[in-house]
Amino acid sequence: MRRVGLPPCVVTHGGAGNTVDVLDGCQAASLAGLAALGAARDAAVAAVVVLEDDARMNAGTGSVLRLGSDSAQMDASVMDAGGFGAVAVVENLKNPVKLARAIYDSPHLMLAGAGAMELAARLGLEQADPVTERQRQSQRERMAKLSEHPMWRDVPDSYWRTGNSDTVGAVVRAADGSFAAAASTGGIWCALRGRVGDVPIPGAGVWVGAAGAVAATGIGEIIWQQLLAKRCHDEMERGLSAQAAIDACLSFARARHPDIELGLIAVDHVSCGGGALRQMPWCALDGPVERGGPRGDR
Repeated sequence: MRRVGLPPCVVTHGGAGNTVDVLDGCQAASLAGLAALGAARDAAVAAVVVLEDDARMNAGTGSVLRLGSDSAQMDASVMDAGGFGAVAVVENLKNPVKLARAIYDSPHLMLAGAGAMELAARLGLEQADPVTERQRQSQRERMAKLSEHPMWRDVPDSYWRTGNSDTVGAVVRAADGSFAAAASTGGIWCALRGRVGDVPIPGAGVWVGAAGAVAATGIGEIIWQQLLAKRCHDEMERGLSAQAAIDACLSFARARHPDIELGLIAVDHVSCGGGALRQMPWCALDGPVERGGPRGDR
């Protein structure tokens, strides 16, 4: 049952592993989400567009290159109680979350690759090369490091599991008590072309249900295996607050994968929260109140 009359709330994050230097980008995104309310899903999309346009984030402009490639491939999704839309492995698109929003209104749940880009062209969505010179230089440095290891077999696991794994995301509670979530990512830097992460998978990267909305960030394979967003929502459905549910899920993940980047944001009927195994910039706005920060170890 919706609880009408509570102040709307928009929570955003700039990716597990990202630094406090991008916290202002999360603040701008949360403000954009509040400005776009009405519908919760439109507020979530508006917030993620701001994060995609921030070149410091690994989503939209600023997305990482795929391993051994000169291009980025991006995933995005949007979800509310009424539906879901997602895109996977799209290239040269300024705002993948806008295409995910269009697919929300289509008969499909997800489009990928060339077919998704054909729809983007028909809709007139703006195309752009999302890869910045900063990301190209980072790719050159990483590939040089990998070349030191025959067959890459001697590269420490921690090298693959950290760095530029971050997704951006938003969760929203509207004034009518409805919920929505949206997310976007350039993926992990060491991904092969065609790899799909957690973002376009409902229950993994995002989930919206009767108890609230959740968005995850970090190593997509692990988020997907654990259906982390759905797990967090289930904890809220069992009666935990958004923050307590996040803490419970992070404890679960920490026991199994203590050395990876992983984070969550969530909103329920009366509260919100965020946190990460190591660090994650995030911002929650409900009216004039702001919470959040760079760290998640509570």
